[in-house]
Amino acid sequence: MQSSHASIPQIVDEKIGHMLKDYSSYPIRGSLPNNFVLFEDLKKNIKKYEGQKIGVLVKVKDIKTFNQKNRKHRFNRLVNTDNCIKYINQKSKNGSFIGFCYDYAGVLIGTLKYDYEEEQWYVFINQGQHRATMAYIIGGNEILMPVVVDIPVSNTKSNEDSVLPEALIHYVDATQRTGQTQPDKLRSAWFCKIPQAIYLVDFYDECGVDVGGLLNHSKSCDSWGYIEDSIQKYGEENTKRAFTYIAKYCKEEKINAKAVIGLAALAFHFEDRIEAFENLNVEDFFQTITKYVFVDRKPKVISMSDLTKHSGTLKSPYLPMCMWIRYVNEMFEWVPYDKENQANLWMSRRSKEWQKFLMDNVEDIYHDMFNGRIEPN
Repeated sequence: MQSSHASIPQIVDEKIGHMLKDYSSYPIRGSLPNNFVLFEDLKKNIKKYEGQKIGVLVKVKDIKTFNQKNRKHRFNRLVNTDNCIKYINQKSKNGSFIGFCYDYAGVLIGTLKYDYEEEQWYVFINQGQHRATMAYIIGGNEILMPVVVDIPVSNTKSNEDSVLPEALIHYVDATQRTGQTQPDKLRSAWFCKIPQAIYLVDFYDECGVDVGGLLNHSKSCDSWGYIEDSIQKYGEENTKRAFTYIAKYCKEEKINAKAVIGLAALAFHFEDRIEAFENLNVEDFFQTITKYVFVDRKPKVISMSDLTKHSGTLKSPYLPMCMWIRYVNEMFEWVPYDKENQANLWMSRRSKEWQKFLMDNVEDIYHDMFNGRIEPN
């Protein structure tokens, strides 16, 4: 059975050990804090410290984090050794390598654990795994790291019991203090069983899309904040259908959330037109347009960037929405789908619904831009 925790040296060696160059000549700067207990001394007198949090100097070989191969059993991100090495190789103003600095690293946060297979104590890190990784790359197994260690009371906490409070510490750090990336925030929130996080992960699962490495789908989209916003503004069903069919037909493994929101917004604002299309043609609108765009279009299919280009300057989803309308119009030129009206396009700039949308939702200065986007060249 695969252990849920792995040591920092083990993780680094398994990933890049065969090509890790010797960094022992790089500087180790700064100083360790005073009055921290040595880990070896702590292990001899654990009863004395039960139920406390104390400062401990721990050799990096005794520091563990989640096994990187257990995707669903870790609340923090993967150890990014490339970023650690990149930081180590940065140079100061005088041209020397930065190396590792205790003053920059600060104090790590962890929990005392016992490995019953190896019959030894170790410190599980829930904040600071990358700092420990940098220390190991330069200082090897024996370099000491300052850690505030939570000492559990005997027979009250198994490793499984302590996962939730440890995840909660990580969640607060990710969302309230350090502003970590969206996947990191969602992972720890999911482990903490926060209802909205559970709902979002389940929603992703139903759409066949991975988020934060928590699911086993081949397509992924880590911008869950945008997806959550789309559900709130444009409806769960519209977002789900857009997300599901984009994931099904797009070639890219990484889904741009703006493409999803643009299609969901289209369904929200022009619901009557979509219902008319589905009634007249007995086709699912979302499936029809996504399959056309990503699979059937001639002379070439559309990439995610074609749908989202020029949208970075505007936070609203309406530029991607315009691109979806453009390709719906194009599809109607090439495929003889039935329409309610006799116009050539599914939606023209002169359509009363389009003009009403612009007047209600878009500043006047953007009207010409949006009009120019929706009709094919």
